[in-house]
Amino acid sequence: MKIDRKDFLIQVKYADFIVDRENIQKYFFGFGGELYLSAEEITGYEPQIIDDIKSFVKNNRLPLRLHAPIAEIDYSQVQDATSYMQSLYRKVIRLCKVLDISHVVTHAEFNYHSDFPMDRQFGNAVLLWRTLCGEFKINNIHINIENHCEIEPDYLVMFMERIGSPYFGMCVDVGHFNAFSNLDIKKCLEKYPIGSIKEVHLADNKGDGDTHLPLGDGNIDFVSFFETFSGRRERCAFVLEPRDIKEAQKSLSYLRKKGFLVE
Repeated sequence: MKIDRKDFLIQVKYADFIVDRENIQKYFFGFGGELYLSAEEITGYEPQIIDDIKSFVKNNRLPLRLHAPIAEIDYSQVQDATSYMQSLYRKVIRLCKVLDISHVVTHAEFNYHSDFPMDRQFGNAVLLWRTLCGEFKINNIHINIENHCEIEPDYLVMFMERIGSPYFGMCVDVGHFNAFSNLDIKKCLEKYPIGSIKEVHLADNKGDGDTHLPLGDGNIDFVSFFETFSGRRERCAFVLEPRDIKEAQKSLSYLRKKGFLVE
């Protein structure tokens, strides 16, 4: 499988730009980016940094996506959860409009170890995310739900199908499946309907946690993954999630050496 550079992005962190605002370009490596901000950062970001990011990607004609803040969601308190998430995601939408972003990735954050039954979590989650998805649709923003601590993606796939919106898709995080799932990555992919995967996150680990190692430093068989994914014939964005610049360079070297990245 070959990844075209226009479909390849590197996750960049707003926190890095706070301490290194003069060198925004070095975190992108000439590719598009997926910007991550925490809930606190998206509430009080510095407009000048956001303007600098916008100018950089626009001047270099690079795509930009957003990774929404990771938020703990208590689906047993659906009214409180909906109120909090609406407030948070209206800030997400405002930032998307500032940066001309049309794709956001986030987590559903089902709690599989909660005493609150999964069927009730699921029902409340559908109510909450249908409300959010309506606001995203109005603003022409697509949202992709990423697997996190799922043992298998069944609930996420049912979740997407129940929402039933063309603005609601799936993101596959290869590292998360390796760290948390008891299924082979091929088996996980088989559970996703063809056409549902809009984004893939790339980071390695040794199956002992979401350690975000450089590609090739863990035990994930990326050759097998890309061969399997290629057979789906899906067009999507591939996002590298490095911990720092040095590890980003190592992962890029791996992808080039293996022939996965076309530039």
